[in-house]
Amino acid sequence: MIVSEQLRAARAMARWSQEELSRRSGVPIQTLKRLEGFDGPLKGRMETILKLTKTLEQIVSFDDDQRFPGVRLK
Repeated sequence: MIVSEQLRAARAMARWSQEELSRRSGVPIQTLKRLEGFDGPLKGRMETILKLTKTLEQIVSFDDDQRFPGVRLK
């Protein structure tokens, strides 16, 4: 499960603004802002979360460690 901290970190590692990730993923900017605005597991439609993670996975890998979730460059 991806947490919002990973989403923010992945976007920062990609050096993309929220607007850029929104454009590349097709996820509305307001939805992205809402998802990034909370801490913890992403709460939203699975389709939306998949769009974001698939877009970011072109550049980063998400670590699945439940205790220490992380992100690293590919």
